[in-house]
Amino acid sequence: FRDRTIVTIDPATARDFDDAVDIEETTDGGFRLGVHIADVSHFVPIDSATDKEARLRGTSVYFPDRVVPMLPEKISNQLCSLNPYIDRLAMTVVLDIAPDGTIRGHSFHESVIRSSERFTYEQVHKILDGDRSLRSRHREVGSDLRVLERLARLLRGRRRERGTIDFDLPEPELTLDREGLLEGIAKAERYFSHRMIEEFVIAANEAVARTLEEEVHATLFRVHEPPDPSRIEQLSDVLAGLGLKFHPRSLRPVQFQKFLNSMAGRPDERMVSYLMLRSFKQAFYSVENRGHFGLASESYTHFTSPI
Repeated sequence: FRDRTIVTIDPATARDFDDAVDIEETTDGGFRLGVHIADVSHFVPIDSATDKEARLRGTSVYFPDRVVPMLPEKISNQLCSLNPYIDRLAMTVVLDIAPDGTIRGHSFHESVIRSSERFTYEQVHKILDGDRSLRSRHREVGSDLRVLERLARLLRGRRRERGTIDFDLPEPELTLDREGLLEGIAKAERYFSHRMIEEFVIAANEAVARTLEEEVHATLFRVHEPPDPSRIEQLSDVLAGLGLKFHPRSLRPVQFQKFLNSMAGRPDERMVSYLMLRSFKQAFYSVENRGHFGLASESYTHFTSPI
């Protein structure tokens, strides 16, 4: 896929870029979306010393000012990072999407990509918002970003129709002084460019989960079970004390999202969102597919992780 216009979109502070996207409009008004994930496994053979050390660490650990990586930085920040203008190995999902946002099909590829540009979320937000300077500088990929935006809105609309729950709670951003001491906490900016990548990654994750379930029959799913009825009764009692009526006819995610929609713009919207979130079960990994309640998804896994 070296000849495709592929871009990465990450936080300004990101040092490694593990996912990239590209878009192509089809003749019938649909889309062909490519989601490219850095192929770490190529550089980490099974049972190698690096693999064993990575198992012990389990994950990279993120602090406000640094990361303790699961893999050596030469791998994570250099060899595997999807840096612009150079060839990189990836695992690619190509999604064939209808004009209304329906996923018509998908294919998987061991690939070589060459990212055309490294964008930050803020840059993409400004380009989509009409920043003349950035649009002029990135004229070649600007039209692709606008198509990606249009597709993300379609995918988001489809997910909302099926009842996916979207709390969209703010993320705290910590600032440290020169000595590494906490200096302040601010609300991190969140743009539609964040949502764009989320939508594409979720669509790719569902395609991978369905394929593994149908063809491999053994994989790890990301599972989020429905909440316990007793916890929802407690939630209803607490909300009643706030003068709010919440008595869902069924434990279906669409019922919860409808209530959240009714709270939009109210001063207690965020508090109610936290109360509802705390009444849910935690997601976990399982070899048994029990679906993902929060995403209203029948089959879901972490081929890569959304934001």
